[in-house]
Amino acid sequence: MQNKVASLLMIIGCFEIFIGLLIGFKMAYDFYFEWPVFLLWAGIGTLSGIFVIGFAQVIELLHKINEKLGTEENTKDTDGDQE
Repeated sequence: MQNKVASLLMIIGCFEIFIGLLIGFKMAYDFYFEWPVFLLWAGIGTLSGIFVIGFAQVIELLHKINEKLGTEENTKDTDGDQE
């Protein structure tokens, strides 16, 4: 089962990269195309989107680890003598 929070963060991260590129083009084309302005805005948007995507991956991996540990604990505790 896939984690909904991780999926939502993945979509937000991709959207953030896309919007960062669009804003970069818009800001660079105000009068004429300026590469430093484009690279600044696009770089910041891409970098922040990558951080959000990375956070989504961490959540997804932790969710998978939790699912594995949850199923292992259920099989170990069948005898019922916990302290």
